[in-house]
Amino acid sequence: KGVEALLAMTITAAAVTNFFRRWTEAKDGRQTKIDAMLNGINDNLEPILAETGAQKFAALNVGILNAMTGELQFSQAGDNLLHLWRAASAQKPAHFELMELEKTAPAGLDSSQYHAIKYRNQKLQLHPGDTLLYFTDGIEESQASYRDKDWNAVAYFDPDDPSTVAEPGARKKVPVFEGGPLRDVQAKDTEDFGPERMEAIIEAVQHREVYTLVKKNWQHPEIEYHFDFRTCTGSARDLVLALISIDRIFRLVPDPLATQYDYVDLDRVEEAFLKVHFVEFEKHFKGGFLTYRQAIPHKENMDAQGYFLAGAVPIPVWQKGDPKKGDTVDAEGYKLVDGERVQEWEKAGRDKSVPQDAEGYKLVDGERVKRFERGSIAKGDSVSPEGYKLSGGARELSNPGYIRYPFLKEDSQFDDLTLLAIRKK
Repeated sequence: KGVEALLAMTITAAAVTNFFRRWTEAKDGRQTKIDAMLNGINDNLEPILAETGAQKFAALNVGILNAMTGELQFSQAGDNLLHLWRAASAQKPAHFELMELEKTAPAGLDSSQYHAIKYRNQKLQLHPGDTLLYFTDGIEESQASYRDKDWNAVAYFDPDDPSTVAEPGARKKVPVFEGGPLRDVQAKDTEDFGPERMEAIIEAVQHREVYTLVKKNWQHPEIEYHFDFRTCTGSARDLVLALISIDRIFRLVPDPLATQYDYVDLDRVEEAFLKVHFVEFEKHFKGGFLTYRQAIPHKENMDAQGYFLAGAVPIPVWQKGDPKKGDTVDAEGYKLVDGERVQEWEKAGRDKSVPQDAEGYKLVDGERVKRFERGSIAKGDSVSPEGYKLSGGARELSNPGYIRYPFLKEDSQFDDLTLLAIRKK
């Protein structure tokens, strides 16, 4: 978080992008020197981050996959785990595999010459049906608040011991060891989504099973969360959607005192997945609707409910014609010239400071101003920034990819969440 983290991310992303832009199969296909790239990132980041005085770094795993052969060439800096789903083989049934890699240092902490374990190029073979899963810590470290029976946030000095419940932010002194010096500790007020839960979800999706989400110190046994994956295909897409969708339910707070101003915005793809696989979906998610952008008063076209109107036009005031004076008129009595109605001009009124011509018509930049009907929001009209009554137009979706469900609360997302699942055909 913060400027230093953004700086580290930007430098790292630029280096990776430039490296693979120059990559060619003829030159680099046999041995891609990802370790050299990581050393370059590390040694560029280290002096810059050292100047900031912030303990920031970049943990990353970089690889290139041959989609035909399934060979992955990769190297890692501080991201020392690989998550795999191995398809069934003659030797083993299908299973989840957590590969522990060498504990290399994240990029940016120290100069490469001081690394005890050097970055090195490695290879991994994926077989048909195998799935490689990459993700940011936004999913693994996603957090849900501990809550009491009234849905108020609480904390625990020891989450494994419910008797240690305390107010969020509570602190106390505890011995480092029996009879030893005291140290100050703060009660923990959140539960992590965690790698164990992720593995269990992956297993349930791949084995087409029902998964039950169980939360620690859950005070509402009457509320259960079940996910039926028996109709899943076990695809990489299913895997990604299951993880991000269950994370949303993990952070859900179905407080009965929630109001219409409390809401959850569900991604439409996520919503479609949950409707099929979240057994209790209709119990918790009711009255979903699309949201529209609010207009900026006096600066944008606005309807009577305050929403922005795209494509709306002011309603003209047309001149009335007089056939006795030789005017051509239409069926409604409006004056026609060359078959078209003639719009009235706006009068300047009694304010002599307003520029006007000899006939008393308002002038702007020396030109007469056409007259439009005046509108009133109070009367249910749509109006322009100038106060003209509007016709036509359409509301603009504020978030086209999401459906809003009111009367629900959720714990905020801890960090950005990115998941990538790659399956070998």
